[in-house]
Amino acid sequence: MARWRTPAPLQVELTNPDSQTRLTIPDFIRIRRALKAGILAELDRTDVVEERARLQARIDELTRQINDPEGAFEAERQRLADLEEKLIHEGDDLGAERLQSAIDALRRGETDQAEAIFAEIVAREALAVQRAARAEYGLGEIAEGRVDWADAARHYARAAELDPSFDHLLKASEFVWRAGDFGAALRYSEDLLGLARNGNDQLQLGAALNAHAITLQAEGRFAEAEPLYRHAVEISRETLDPRHRDLAVRLSNLAGLLVATGRYDEAESLSREALEIDRERLGSRHVNVWRSLANLAVLLRATGQLDEAKPLLREALEIGRETLGPGHPDVAHTLNNLAALLEDMSRIAEAEPLYREALEIRREALGPRHPAVAATLHNLAGLLEATGRAGEATPLYPEALGIFCETLGDAHPNTRIAAGNTLRHLREHAPDHPDLPGLAEAFPDL
Repeated sequence: MARWRTPAPLQVELTNPDSQTRLTIPDFIRIRRALKAGILAELDRTDVVEERARLQARIDELTRQINDPEGAFEAERQRLADLEEKLIHEGDDLGAERLQSAIDALRRGETDQAEAIFAEIVAREALAVQRAARAEYGLGEIAEGRVDWADAARHYARAAELDPSFDHLLKASEFVWRAGDFGAALRYSEDLLGLARNGNDQLQLGAALNAHAITLQAEGRFAEAEPLYRHAVEISRETLDPRHRDLAVRLSNLAGLLVATGRYDEAESLSREALEIDRERLGSRHVNVWRSLANLAVLLRATGQLDEAKPLLREALEIGRETLGPGHPDVAHTLNNLAALLEDMSRIAEAEPLYREALEIRREALGPRHPAVAATLHNLAGLLEATGRAGEATPLYPEALGIFCETLGDAHPNTRIAAGNTLRHLREHAPDHPDLPGLAEAFPDL
């Protein structure tokens, strides 16, 4: 039976360096003079001020080494010995003859062969890194498909670290954000935007502006996010079909920020335009229609148009369950918003089970320490307190606040809202609660 045999490691029979022609001071000076002559020729060929200054600095250093070679000679010998060691370690699969030739040349102070070998190794390893990055991206897609956002975030982030291409950075930004690590998502979106701004692709720039604005908004940095959203919309209007779904997404995102900052008239116009585009282009049961319906409903709720908002949220919930699945985090988002709307309408018996369903989905899909979990915990606590069940609400408020502090930081708007409500609740209903003194100290102005 044929069997696999492990090939024997390459044995390079290195000659004794002491028996070879080693670099001497005269050789060192000769090599330095030849190098200086080449740089002087380069200097004569360029009129660029910065390049001339760089070349002149090299010439000055070589002149110093030629005139006083002792220290530079010893440093060069040490560098060559280090290079020889690295060649033996990294180049043992290149063939004994080639490796020995490069080492012999190094001992004479000649680095061209070693440079070629190292460049070859770099190119080969770069291909291996790119393969690993593509594999990580594939694992991210698999995790995304099973709605495991934390796992998807890990794989997409690893792909972006190995190979920071546009697609890898875009996915890393999106799914690290979805996983609730807004600070890390911001770093990926910053790199993404920098990459897009250095290129010539307006479609990529629009996508990068939108992605970075999303992460800035998640961090509560609304003033920085708004011009990016507007620029993304502007690019979309200039480069895309007026009924393109990416334009609808960016219109809806800008509208969401305007709602968050109280500018409802412009937000409503943008939200209705986005919904019209999605319905016309994608039909009435597409996941993008779910998003546009849900965002418009949030706006209508914010402006007190509760009766108009309710059927939109119910339709959005139905589409979300149908297209995304009942356990999807985005379905939980709609459940949370519908529960809040029903609570506003004093329909508590309908609102409470929706909050609890949203909380269960979010904990299962996102993990117990995600800011979306904190949001639903906080909302449920408010409902329980408002219906005379303060004792049930008491543990929920500090739990939600703890998650907000951990994931968003103490200064985030959501954290401060939660802190204010938690402190008020504890002072009124649980003045002996062990967390109260520490929270009062952490948020002295609330």
